[in-house]
Amino acid sequence: MPNYDLSNEFKQRQFLAECKKHMEQQSYVTLERVPKPRTTNQNKYVHAIFGLLAAYTGFTVDEVKELAKRKFAERYEKNGVTFMRGTSEMSTADMTVFIDKLRKWGNEDIGCYCPSADEWAVNWKEIDEQIKSYKHR
Repeated sequence: MPNYDLSNEFKQRQFLAECKKHMEQQSYVTLERVPKPRTTNQNKYVHAIFGLLAAYTGFTVDEVKELAKRKFAERYEKNGVTFMRGTSEMSTADMTVFIDKLRKWGNEDIGCYCPSADEWAVNWKEIDEQIKSYKHR
């Protein structure tokens, strides 16, 4: 069953057409709300924070991601094995909480200033240069 982003007018029309079809067929249907996935801007921003922390600590970006997941990611169990949810599976709201925790960890525990999303949006070029300068220390 397809997902319909109801903030999009075209998708709203598709959704209504699908509903009408099922009503005419007197189908039994299940309606489920799917949380919005993280945004492209959230993805770019969290990767900038990962880059800053990696450059500052000497870890790779992948190592910082792994450390952050171990520290902050939601866990679930399946067949007796515990897994950590990846950031790509997070909703917009979950990603906001994850980023807040990541920034706090960087700012307070690691001592690496992690800019707010607003600061990053305005200064992303300078931040990118800062990441590159850390890598060449």
